[in-house]
Amino acid sequence: MLLGVAGLWGLGEFIFPQKSEEIKNPPLFQNLAADKIQEIKWQRGAEVIHLKKDKGWKIIQPIPGPADSRVIDGVLQTLIHLRPERRFSESRSDLKEFGLDSPKVKILFLSQGKWSEIQVGKKTAVGTADYVKISNSPDLFLVEDYLIKALDHDLTDLREKKVKKGP
Repeated sequence: MLLGVAGLWGLGEFIFPQKSEEIKNPPLFQNLAADKIQEIKWQRGAEVIHLKKDKGWKIIQPIPGPADSRVIDGVLQTLIHLRPERRFSESRSDLKEFGLDSPKVKILFLSQGKWSEIQVGKKTAVGTADYVKISNSPDLFLVEDYLIKALDHDLTDLREKKVKKGP
């Protein structure tokens, strides 16, 4: 009997392993591809940074100019692979306790003609994750702080830093 149980366990673990982390915590945005994202906006109160993809990424607002493609590529990769650490069902009506009544930053992106939004609220008491709400789900999520930092950039980070050579 014990051997049978051990055999089934071994079969499940080694012959047919499951990627349990991926099953438990799928990406926040399903079927999202970096090459399909056409615009990105960061909103902090009245401040808006708006980027649009043409032949390359360009800053539209607040000051037009070229964007740093390496920084944008990092944002896009983080966005398409963004997984929550934890999910809470929307049984909580008061978003204020999570800082989501007035999010510190909203990150919006346009993909295949549809805008999606990430709202970032307060950090957890330990400070290693942030409370997050997304546009395509009524649930709340905890997302690790380093992932939020990889998504959230200011204008200085986003601007192209290469110096053009003169004539």
